[in-house]
Amino acid sequence: MVSNPAGSTFSTSATLKVIAPPVIVGGPNNQTVVVGQLAQFTISLTGGDPLTYQWRRNGVNIPGATGEAYFIQQTTMADNGAIFSVVVTNPTGTATSPNAVLTVTGPPVITVQPAPVTASPNGLATFSVTATGASPLNYQWRKNGVNVTGGGGNSFSYTTTVTAADNGALFSVVVSNTVGSVTSNNALLTVSSGPVITVQPVSITVAQGQSAPFTVTATGSPAPTYQWRRNGVAIAGATSPTYFATSAPSENGAQFSVVVSNSQGSVTSVSATLTVITPPVITVPPAAQTVLTGQAATFSVTTSGSSPQFYQWRKNGTDIAGATAATYTTPATVTADNGALFSVVISNQAASVTSGNALLTVISVATNNHKLAVSGELVDVSGNPLGYPAPVTVDAIVNLYNDSAAGTSLYTETFRASAGKAIRVSNGLFVARLGEGTSSQNLQAILTANPNLWVEVTIDDGTPDILKPRTPLTAAPYALGVASAALAPTVAPALAGDGDPNTLGVAGEVGATYVNSADNSTWFKLKSSWKRLD
Repeated sequence: MVSNPAGSTFSTSATLKVIAPPVIVGGPNNQTVVVGQLAQFTISLTGGDPLTYQWRRNGVNIPGATGEAYFIQQTTMADNGAIFSVVVTNPTGTATSPNAVLTVTGPPVITVQPAPVTASPNGLATFSVTATGASPLNYQWRKNGVNVTGGGGNSFSYTTTVTAADNGALFSVVVSNTVGSVTSNNALLTVSSGPVITVQPVSITVAQGQSAPFTVTATGSPAPTYQWRRNGVAIAGATSPTYFATSAPSENGAQFSVVVSNSQGSVTSVSATLTVITPPVITVPPAAQTVLTGQAATFSVTTSGSSPQFYQWRKNGTDIAGATAATYTTPATVTADNGALFSVVISNQAASVTSGNALLTVISVATNNHKLAVSGELVDVSGNPLGYPAPVTVDAIVNLYNDSAAGTSLYTETFRASAGKAIRVSNGLFVARLGEGTSSQNLQAILTANPNLWVEVTIDDGTPDILKPRTPLTAAPYALGVASAALAPTVAPALAGDGDPNTLGVAGEVGATYVNSADNSTWFKLKSSWKRLD
């Protein structure tokens, strides 16, 4: 109230507010929650308004945490052990609460799984696990899914004595607490042992160019390594259980083996042989053949390549029954066989090849024989003229060949005195009148088919003497009688007449034969004169 002599008046009312500084009288309290649950921190205090709050975690302000209480809606294991406090302030002072610890409990979590172990027989193998979670943590080790008892089976580690039978066993552990449990991964126990080959490499046979795999099967712990060898020499890069060899011809007969090793030792396999079959190759194809009607034709083929080889001859593209050798001889030919084509299929395990066609030419000839005089001088093996100084009649065999060195006998005629067909020899010179002796062959056919023949005469006098070297028939062949047109290229016309050719002045080259038609005597032309043989 304000007054003076004139009077008095009252002011408005003013309120006095006394603010006490904040004092925390309770909380925050330690909290224990299961992971995922709500955690709530509160306090009780005295002190006048206005009050402000700042919650802290591990001494660091929590942004936005300015309420009377602090909540963690869904706790995690990362919150476990965190320390929470609050600072309360008003205009007259500040108060800081005591620390409250948050404990978050949960099922165990394995942070380090059991590791595989390799041990020797009768040695020790130790498996261990590292886990987190609410204490106390309990452990139960298992072998192949079955709980183990004693020997540390309820600890974070487990040690066992190893036997060979334990190889491949799986060890795991169940970790548990009041909240839950977790099972570890399986850890493999490998019991080390030296390598043992259970399946040896085997020899193989392949065609050239085909795959040639050699394989070995082995056991051992730790897992073995492999080194293949060829003929005892290590093959670079060949370190797998299977080795694919090159099936080239050069590899035929190569020996392959493998050394199997691990830390406990090594063992060498048996050697396996690689057989490479090369396909047949025709080196000499069938050649064209020319024969006379009634004769057989022989076709042959020469090949290289692996054995066994199989042959199938064909005539005009059709298989010939039974013709399964490297050489095929036809039956006696007929005119219809002329122009036939012969080929052969050669095969082996690798492949087959077909030859080109060989032409068969069949020459038809007349049934009559032309006679032919073969004359010459008999010599011994050393080329020296034989004896027979006086005219003599001898038994002889005349052979005609198609080659001077190693030809095939095409015609044989036998002259025997007993048959009145002996050969007359005078002073080593002879004349054989082919076509007059004993032979079942067709002389004309032989002459027609073979323009260059070689003659060999064997004198049968107890010790056969042979005309050597063989004389080409074209050197001194003279027909007896009129020569046919077919023989004209190789057989000269006859020299025939009456009387002595020396007195008659008959011309003739050395080796020519002259027949006296009056007395059927035969003369042989030497360098200077004619020599009568019979």
